Amino acid sequence: NGVIYEGRAGGENAIGAHFSGHNSGTMGVSIMGTYISISPSTAAFENLLEILSWKCSESSIDPLGISFHASSQLTLYNICGHRNGGNTECPGQRLYDLLPLIREEVAIGAPLASPLLVTPEYSSKNLHLPIEFSWNQVDGAAGYRLYVSNSLTGWYSLDGFDMDSIVYDSGTLPGNSTTHLWAPADPGVLQPAKLYYWSVQSEGENGPGFAASPFKFITGLTAPETFEPELMMVDNTPVMRFDWGKVDRATHYRIMVSKSDSGFDPDT
Repeated sequence: NGVIYEGRAGGENAIGAHFSGHNSGTMGVSIMGTYISISPSTAAFENLLEILSWKCSESSIDPLGISFHASSQLTLYNICGHRNGGNTECPGQRLYDLLPLIREEVAIGAPLASPLLVTPEYSSKNLHLPIEFSWNQVDGAAGYRLYVSNSLTGWYSLDGFDMDSIVYDSGTLPGNSTTHLWAPADPGVLQPAKLYYWSVQSEGENGPGFAASPFKFITGLTAPETFEPELMMVDNTPVMRFDWGKVDRATHYRIMVSKSDSGFDPDT
């Protein structure tokens, strides 16, 4: 009837028992029924295409491709039948004969793969605006959309984004773009010393693709405003007073004095 069930408990990518003892590196989808002399229902067939399209896009699998499977030492279609890996009639001749059509339909209807995020790298720290985001292009993408969120849980899903936790939405970016500079006019958009997440979603002719697994980054503190001594002030007294403004969320401060203003790096 087209209802999709979880085959084995344990969440995403639990290892099943569907490929004759060579289950590593495979995904198993079973259609309940016997398809030796009858074909699957329309509902079952359409939802089979949906779940195969989802998994192929999620894992960047070419539905029409052929590849070597290390566990079984076999070279197989990326979408193949149970009998291709074991001594069985499964999935039944009528369903097995549909495999070429299944591969074609999945290739046509599969959402675009998710982009590979590049920078800011995962767990980057001490970031300040403007921030440049970059990612790798996705074949067939007509555009991209970048999101920044203040929450990891529930902020994106298969069908799109939960906008409640989104602090920035780039809108659709050109399909040939691999970078985006975020330089908002309002400096208060990102809070200092706070954890954020970012992701990019590809967009194509068949609608939105999958969003990349989010990268996290931590913003840096704002620079203190210096009051005293003033710029170019000359003071020959043996004791000099330094005065600056308070910075929110700062736990301590560090005063540095240099003979040159070029290359002034607090880390060195």
